[in-house]
Amino acid sequence: MRARDCAPARFASRLATVPVSESEVAGRLQLVSQNVKPKTAPPVPARESPAAGRQRARRGLVWGLCAVAVLLGAGGAAGLSHLRRTLPRQIAEVLAQKLGGAAVEVGAIDFDATGVTIHRLSAHRPEAGVQAELRDLRMALSLSSAMSGNGAVERISVESGEAALALAPLASWVHSLAAERPGPPPHGAPESGALTRGELPGIAALLSPHATIAVENLVARVTLPSGVVSPWTVEAAVLDRRGLTSFGFRGTATGTGGGLARYDVAVDLARRRLTARASIDSLPLATVHRLIPSVPKALLESGELDATVQLDGDGVSPDVRIHGTLALRDVALQAGWLGSQALAGLAPTIAGDLTVRRAETRLVSAAARIALGRIAIEIDGRRPAAAAPDAIEARLVVPPTPCAALLEDMPRALTAPLAGFTLTGSFGAQLTLATTGEPGTEPIVQVTLDQHCRFAAIPSWADPDRFRRPFPHHVFASDGTIYYIPRGPGTTGWTPLADISRPLVTTVLAHEDDGFYHHAGIASWGLESAILENVAKHRLRFGGSTISMQLAKNLFLNHRRTVERKFQEVVLTWMLESQMSKDEMLELYLNIIELGPDIYGIHQAAAYYFGCHPRDLTLVQAALLATFLPSPRRYHDAMIARGGLTPAATSQIRRLLGIMEALKSISPVEREAALQQMESMRLLPLL
Repeated sequence: MRARDCAPARFASRLATVPVSESEVAGRLQLVSQNVKPKTAPPVPARESPAAGRQRARRGLVWGLCAVAVLLGAGGAAGLSHLRRTLPRQIAEVLAQKLGGAAVEVGAIDFDATGVTIHRLSAHRPEAGVQAELRDLRMALSLSSAMSGNGAVERISVESGEAALALAPLASWVHSLAAERPGPPPHGAPESGALTRGELPGIAALLSPHATIAVENLVARVTLPSGVVSPWTVEAAVLDRRGLTSFGFRGTATGTGGGLARYDVAVDLARRRLTARASIDSLPLATVHRLIPSVPKALLESGELDATVQLDGDGVSPDVRIHGTLALRDVALQAGWLGSQALAGLAPTIAGDLTVRRAETRLVSAAARIALGRIAIEIDGRRPAAAAPDAIEARLVVPPTPCAALLEDMPRALTAPLAGFTLTGSFGAQLTLATTGEPGTEPIVQVTLDQHCRFAAIPSWADPDRFRRPFPHHVFASDGTIYYIPRGPGTTGWTPLADISRPLVTTVLAHEDDGFYHHAGIASWGLESAILENVAKHRLRFGGSTISMQLAKNLFLNHRRTVERKFQEVVLTWMLESQMSKDEMLELYLNIIELGPDIYGIHQAAAYYFGCHPRDLTLVQAALLATFLPSPRRYHDAMIARGGLTPAATSQIRRLLGIMEALKSISPVEREAALQQMESMRLLPLL
C-alpha cells in the first residue's frame, strides 16, 4: 500500500458502513499490531544508508497510521468506543511505569478530525513528592507531514488546562534539568544553550528537521502552605530537533491576606538569554514571614511591601545582572535590642543592583541605596578579579544630610525623648572595608566622619549650664534602683580638674579615649576598632564609645545596649561637644563616673580604695582605677573575693602602662617604678 492510498477520507467513505462488533475491533487491532510492529524487529541490513533507514522508518509509520485509519473507518462507533475505554488504561500503565510506580489516572479521551483531547490526567506518588493533575489537554495533529512520509507531530498545544503542582517536585525537576545542561561548546563550534536530542530521548528523536513541539497557554495554579495562590501561564515552550530551545511564562499570585504579585520570565536557551521581571504590590509583611520563616517575626509585625525585580543575562556576558526596588509602608519593629518601644510608622525604601558570575554562581558586585525620608545610606561592594575568592572591597556612604532629618524623619520612639531640640547644619560619613581573603589577615577598615550639626534650641533639662552649678545626678544602686546624689561645683566631694593628679588624667585618657582632645565627640578610630572586633567575632555589638559619649550616657540615659539609647547618645554627645569645653567635660566625667558599687566620682574612689585625696594618687593607683572603668563592680567584687589584686587586674595595669609608654605619656623609668610599686600596693577595703 502506498502512502497516497492511505487518505483517511477515502477509507472512511469505503468502510464507514461496514458493521463491526467490538470483539472484531479488538481482533483487528491485535492483527494490525502484529503486522505493523512485530515482536522481533528484522535486523537492519549492514549496508543500509542512514537516509534509507529514515525512509524505511517513515514507511513503517505510514503503514501504522493507515492501519489505525482502517480500524477507525471499519470499526465506526464501536471502534472509537473501544479505544475510549482501553486507551486511558493503557496510557495510565505506561505513565505509571515511567514515574516509578506512581498512581496514575487518565480520564475520558475524545477523538476528532483535528486531534485528541484528554479530559483529565493525574499522577500521585507521595513518597517521592509527585502530585500533579492536568485537565483538558488538547493535542492538535496535522497528518499532512505524515502522508508525505515525514511522520512528524507539528504542534502540541495545551489550550485551557489547569494544574495543581506540589512545589517540591517542581523545584527538584528544575534542579535536575539545570544539572543536565551541556557545558560550553568546543572551540569553534556554534554556541547553543539548547538541551540536546540525547538529553530528551524519545521526544526530539521523533521530530523531522523542520518540526517543533510548542506548549502554549498552559494555565497552572500553585497553592503554597502559607495560603498564597499563584496562577501562572506558560506562554510558549518550544522543542525542535535541537532540543528545548526556549520557554517563557508569566502570571500573578495573590495571598489570602491581600497583596498581588506579577511575574514575566522569558528564557532563550539557544542564545543563552534570560529575562525576568517581577513586581509585588501591597503584600502584607505577615505573609512574608509565613513564606520565609527564618526571618525574625519581630521584624515583620505589620505593614506592607511593594517591590520590583528585573533580571537579565545573555550568552555574551559571563554575568547575570539583577536590579530591584523595595518599599515598605507603615512597618512596626519590635525587639529588645531595638528599644523599649516599637519603632512604628517606618517607611524605608531600598534600591539596588547585583551582578552574579554564572559560571561560579557567586556575587561579583553589589550596590544599594537605603533611604528613610531624607536619611540615606549608599552601599557598594565588589570582589577584586585578581584577588582571592573571599576578598571583598566595600564602601558605605552617608551623603551630606540635613541634621534636622535626624529628629524629623526618624521613628518617634527614638526621637520623643529629644523633644525640644532643634538642629541645623549637615552630617555625613564614609566607611571603607577591604579583606584580602587570605587566612590570618585582618580586614582594613577606614572611617571618615563629617559632622557639622549645630543646636539652635536646647530644652532646659539638657542645658549644659545646669551642670556648672550644683545639680541632682541620678545613679543606679547595686540592687538596680535609682537614687540621686548632689554633684556640681560647691558640693561635697566635687573635685576641680586642676586638683586631680596628673597621672590619673593621663591614665584615664590612655585607657578610655586617647584622642579626647582631638575629636568632636565620636572618634573614627574607635568605630574602626569596634568594626574589626565585630568582623572577627561574627557579631553585631556597639563599641567605640568616647569619653564624650560616656558622659552623655551617664548624665541623661540608662545603660541598656539598644539602638534607641545609642541614637539618643549620639545626639546628646554632639550637644555637649557644641556647648562645653573639653576641660569642662573631662572634669564633669571624672566627678560622676562609677568606680565601684555605689562609688561615684574620683573623690569618693580615692578615699575608698587608698584613703587619699585625688591630687595624691600615684601612677600605679591611677592605673588601677582606670582599669576599673569598663566593669567597676565586677573588678571590685573579684578583688574582694581574692583578697588582693587579681591576675586580670595585674595584667591590665601592665598593659595600660605599656600603652602610656608607647604614647610617650610616661617615661620608661616611670613605668618601671610603677610596676615595682604594684607589688606592694595595698587597698583599704582589703585591710
